[in-house]
Amino acid sequence: MLPFPFQTVEVVIFRDSQCLCMKDTLRLLTSHLSTHILKLFGYISFLVLNLTGCAFGPDYKRPDVKLPQEWAHQSKDPTQKINLKWWENFQDSCLTDLINEAIQENLDLKAAEAGILQARANLRGIVANLFPQINMDGTISRNRRSENSVNGGGGEGSPYYSEYKAQFDASWEIDFFGRVKRGKEAALAQLESSIFDRHAISIILYADIAQNYISLRKNQHIKKVLKDLIQDWQKLYDLNLDLKKSGLANDIQLLNIKSSLDEAKAEISPIKANINTFMYQLSFLLGKNPLDLKGKLSKISPMPSWNAALILDLPSTLIQRRPDIRKAEEDLKDATALIGVHLADLFPRFSLTGIFGHEANIPSQFFKASSRYFTLGANPSFVLFDFGRIRAVIDEAKGFKDEKFYMYKNTILNAFKEVEESCIRYLMDEEQEGQLQLVYKDAAKSLENSKTRFVQGLDPYINVLNSQINLRTKELNLLDVTEKKLLDVIGLSKALGGGWS
Repeated sequence: MLPFPFQTVEVVIFRDSQCLCMKDTLRLLTSHLSTHILKLFGYISFLVLNLTGCAFGPDYKRPDVKLPQEWAHQSKDPTQKINLKWWENFQDSCLTDLINEAIQENLDLKAAEAGILQARANLRGIVANLFPQINMDGTISRNRRSENSVNGGGGEGSPYYSEYKAQFDASWEIDFFGRVKRGKEAALAQLESSIFDRHAISIILYADIAQNYISLRKNQHIKKVLKDLIQDWQKLYDLNLDLKKSGLANDIQLLNIKSSLDEAKAEISPIKANINTFMYQLSFLLGKNPLDLKGKLSKISPMPSWNAALILDLPSTLIQRRPDIRKAEEDLKDATALIGVHLADLFPRFSLTGIFGHEANIPSQFFKASSRYFTLGANPSFVLFDFGRIRAVIDEAKGFKDEKFYMYKNTILNAFKEVEESCIRYLMDEEQEGQLQLVYKDAAKSLENSKTRFVQGLDPYINVLNSQINLRTKELNLLDVTEKKLLDVIGLSKALGGGWS
């Protein structure tokens, strides 16, 4: 039984000593009419569905793209793979918490999810066009005609009369040439595209958070090292100033030390600005106000470390792993289906229409066969002359499809380029980091030796300060290259499409 807005309203009509419960009447009416109209369209649907099914335009086929058989920088151990949640390999709970919070709060992700809802609604609306649209309306009125009008004046009988009317009307465009079918394919591709767009945004988001977080921690450590370095330069300057008074140092030495001291002081201000900038950027990525994370991130913490091996899957898996490639393919599917949508406009459209109802002036006669009425019809339509408008739209759709085809291939090539470039950068920075770690260890040993010789009275304290300054300088260099290596890890993880499944 179809729903009716008057089902819960009790209306009693008195006419010619007859009493009729309107609730029961409308229920009977709805059941009676819906049975007839649904049977009628059921027969027509069975007939049409067996006659239709063709669709104009090209069917989508994934383009053949030549892929490399292996990476230029393949791992020695292909049995290990990068964790999809690559940020967990940094073993930094604060970073993991930030990313998990961003998944829930980031505004770009929320906007992308809203776009998915729109695409799903659009698909449902297009799928609904494959089926008939059935409406119901009715009339219940009490009327009085004028006794002094041309039609009512001088007539016999009461000027009062009632009217009871209820009807179904239905319309259905039969998709003989696949216009709606291709539209459904296009809408489905648009939905999939919006989903992969959301995944692509999430991958960029995770990488942005990790990059800003690592740069924040690095700058916090640089600030600490610079403060210690300024103290060392100041001690060295004061010591040489005393030596100058004794004639053991000259103005050139003092000026060189003063220059290095001033240079270290000058580097503090931009480092402080960097710390605030990275903190504000992280707040933005989490959908928060700029100062919301200051309490959580102000305290200095160790730099994240990467202990996992970078193992690459086969190049062929990149097409499935990268959401931007998947999105580009769905855009190509959408463009391919739209050609069929516009090609169908070259052919006639056929619509079935039907009206079935009952109409009477007296309730007791409402369900009699003599009160029935119906109309069935077919409405074909065809564009005879449009002076090339449809052909122009078709050619535009073909050009759009070609554009998406080349964009799809370009996205694949760019993905492989990004992976190879990220591998090269990572390997170079990893090697450089290893060398600078050795340099740092040598400087640390030199400082220990200087302290030992100073305690033994073999060397002056100025040698200890010089060794300590040298060690802090090497630490700054090591922080820079460590940051570069970690950022390369993030870039490679992003290039491989890590972060979603």
